[in-house]
Amino acid sequence: MIDIDKDNTEKTKVLASRLKELRESLNLTIADFSKSLDLKPQTYSAYEKAVNKPPIDVLIKIAERHNASIDWLCGFSNTSNKKIDLDTYADILRLIFELGFVDGVELNSSFCKFLNNDAIFPFEVENYKDVMMLYINDTRINDALKKWKKMFDLFKSGVIDEDVYRLWIEKTLPEYNSFYSADKNLITPENNPAITYKL
Repeated sequence: MIDIDKDNTEKTKVLASRLKELRESLNLTIADFSKSLDLKPQTYSAYEKAVNKPPIDVLIKIAERHNASIDWLCGFSNTSNKKIDLDTYADILRLIFELGFVDGVELNSSFCKFLNNDAIFPFEVENYKDVMMLYINDTRINDALKKWKKMFDLFKSGVIDEDVYRLWIEKTLPEYNSFYSADKNLITPENNPAITYKL
């Protein structure tokens, strides 16, 4: 027999965790975030603490005002749809590291190749015949990707669990908080047509 109360409690905890994650990613206090939703801080705080569940109109308001999907907020998807700023090396690396958690994307680090200062690795999108190639010509990012490849392989093979892998990510990213200059490293389909290829 399914324990409905237990299932609902778990879903409420996921929602509470995602609300907090979203708010913190926007660098907002509880007071600021609740104000953006026209709520009292105490009301919103109860959502983050999983004491109460927000009504659907509040979820819609959160999704619309803070560019997050309701599926992600409720734990049905690992893709938040948040706007991503790529200002620092850490921002770029976080995006790459998180590809391993996106439903339907297969990131196979065994195909990741490092040639001089270039990193090239493919990832597949489920149900598509295209394989995307990510080509990076930046020594700092590629050094980080070499470290990441070792950890990702350990995670994918089950040697370490998701908590340890995510802990490594959060410990590593602050080392790369300096600003990234995209102009000198920009690779586009126009100057490198091999960015994507078909299987």
